[in-house]
Amino acid sequence: MSMSLPLPKEELAYFAGLFDGEGCVSLVFWNGNNSSQAGQFILTVVVTMNHRPTVERLHNVFSGCLFAPKIYHPQHHQSWRWATRGQSAIDFLELVYPYLVCKREQATEAFLFWEWRQAIGKWKHMSSEQREFGQQFVRKLQELKRPEMAYV
Repeated sequence: MSMSLPLPKEELAYFAGLFDGEGCVSLVFWNGNNSSQAGQFILTVVVTMNHRPTVERLHNVFSGCLFAPKIYHPQHHQSWRWATRGQSAIDFLELVYPYLVCKREQATEAFLFWEWRQAIGKWKHMSSEQREFGQQFVRKLQELKRPEMAYV
C-alpha cells in the first residue's frame, strides 16, 4: 500500500468514521472459468459517496482505485468510489481499526479470513471443504451487515 505515513491519529480516526458511515467490507467468491474447483475469494474495502475530494483523499493516501459508478437514474447525483482489495484492504483496516465502531466486527472477520487465506496460500484449485470454509466468512460478513448488527 502506497501511503503517506505516518498519519496523525486524528486523520486515521476521521477515515475510520468515514468508513463506518460510507464504507463496506466485501468478500466474494469469484469463479472466472466456471470450474467447480477453480476460483478465489476476493476481499475488498470500498467507500462510496458524492463528495469527490474526500474520495480522492482516500485514494491519494491509501492508493487502490478511484472511479465514478454509472448513473442509472437522472435524479441521482454522481457518486465516487474508492476501493482496495487483498493485502491493501487489510492494511487499511489495520490502520483504522482502533477507531472503528460500526464496522469493527466486519474488520475483525476480515482479519480472520485473511489469516486463513494466508495459511492456505494462493491456489488454483481448492477442495470443497476449503471452499465451504471460506463461504462461512462470506456468510458471517453478510450477517454483520444487517442493520440490527450495525452497533453491536
